[in-house]
Amino acid sequence: MRGTLVILAILAVFSAIIIHQLHKRLFGIPVPDGLNPNSTFSFQVVGFLFNFAKDLSRLGTRLGIVNNYHISVRNLFEKFSYLVLNNSFADQLEINDTEIFGSKVRIYKPVNKTKDKKKNDERKDENEKLMPALIYYHGGGWTIGSLAAYDAFCRRVAVTAQVIVVSADYKQAPEYLYPTAFNQCYNVAVGLLNTGAQYGVDVKRVMVGGDSAGGNLAAAVTHTVAYVGEKHCRKQYIAGQILIYPSLQMLNFNLPSYIANEDGVILSRHDVAEFVSVYLTGNTDIVDAMLAGNHSKHLENTTYMSYFKSEESDEGPIREEENEAGIDDEDETSIENQNIGKPLIEMTDLVAEALINIKGSPLVARNFRGVPQTLLLSAECDPLRDEAFLYAKRLKKAGIDVVHKHYPSFHGFVTVTSEPWPYGTVEAREAIQEMVRFIDRMKKMKDKEQEEEEQEEEEQESQKQKSDVW
Repeated sequence: MRGTLVILAILAVFSAIIIHQLHKRLFGIPVPDGLNPNSTFSFQVVGFLFNFAKDLSRLGTRLGIVNNYHISVRNLFEKFSYLVLNNSFADQLEINDTEIFGSKVRIYKPVNKTKDKKKNDERKDENEKLMPALIYYHGGGWTIGSLAAYDAFCRRVAVTAQVIVVSADYKQAPEYLYPTAFNQCYNVAVGLLNTGAQYGVDVKRVMVGGDSAGGNLAAAVTHTVAYVGEKHCRKQYIAGQILIYPSLQMLNFNLPSYIANEDGVILSRHDVAEFVSVYLTGNTDIVDAMLAGNHSKHLENTTYMSYFKSEESDEGPIREEENEAGIDDEDETSIENQNIGKPLIEMTDLVAEALINIKGSPLVARNFRGVPQTLLLSAECDPLRDEAFLYAKRLKKAGIDVVHKHYPSFHGFVTVTSEPWPYGTVEAREAIQEMVRFIDRMKKMKDKEQEEEEQEEEEQESQKQKSDVW
């Protein structure tokens, strides 16, 4: 009896310690300046879950239970996603896993489902109409994301915006290095543009989108498709891009937003450099060099770095009206003729390429010709904040229609807190509505363009008939 009481007492003490630590990890998380007070609890919950997964993976790696930290985090997030899977909008969607040009995708197609046979027959034609599509590239630092983690978000976007969402299951680091993820994402876009009709997609209304690392891939795909289109036929294939707190460059990790979020709970300055390092090399060997800026010092006197120079001495956040550095987008000569020195640290040609190529750093693209209308969503408490402002500035300077919405929230808020769960946020709901408005506007613009094309064809046919009569 006495031994039982001792055991129970020990268990009670350990339980109290665990509960205390959990409470401390949840409510002891420092709340960043600039965060909407109403989102504090959501931030604490998301921060706790992220750190819990990271801690478990670190422990597993040290104990030899798991072989790789990043793969472990990915697996934990995926398993958690399956636990909370709510099968939302099941009666309004057709969901299929397939492949497009050799890359795995999950397609979410809005449909009208009803048990009434008569209504089903009436709506059959409606369901068979070609619809606009959004190719979505999930985030996760090119390493820890998954289709499962973004399932609920993709369902909501598809139904709310009435758009076919094609979620790309691209291969990630550390198993597959740059530019594998980009190549697969590009193949999905080109494949859908060529074969979209078989999936019910109107190929004239295909958009790309993504968050964080997925935003990087979306912008990279957009710029590459634009470059190919401009070079060969001056045709714009992508109808629009939606970039959610995207990672847009790999040269400068000392922008004001990086310094302000040095110790970010959900995403820190070190986290970003680590993700980039693993994506490019498969390991974290160049993280310190990246944080010190040594990986890009050989580009110091080139145009690529000029897009950051005017802000490096600023203590406050970058805003769109401030960045006047850099050449005009049309000035190709000064870019092509500039001398690029030898990197100060050892790196492969592919890593060196990623720093200045649109496949890795779309922010420093040579020009923005052919880039479509863009929706940019950014967060105040995010190391990637300033990249969105820099990119928006370049878009506007190039004469591209851009809508940039900035929220007093944190990295991940759109996809993680968009569900009406206990930690859902107003900002996430507003961001989803902003996406819907942007997609609706694209639909109307394309409908108008189609009407004008049809009128032009009718006029040409009419002229031809008159010519035949004469």
